[in-house]
Amino acid sequence: MPMNLIHRRICSSDSWALAVREHMLPWALDGVDLGRSSLEIGPGFGATTKVLVDQVPELTIVEVDPASA
Repeated sequence: MPMNLIHRRICSSDSWALAVREHMLPWALDGVDLGRSSLEIGPGFGATTKVLVDQVPELTIVEVDPASA
């Protein structure tokens, strides 16, 4: 299902990217070994991708929403 307008505005904002980078992912990944190869499903605007790409040697990303891809 494509994102609605409010979802798009929030997820494309600099404040969302900052929150993901500084708070959400460090908390969610604390103590988690991502291994050599990881899969990200539904990256949307890429806030999580921008963080994960520096944490794993091989990152595969799959996006189903054509507008986001």
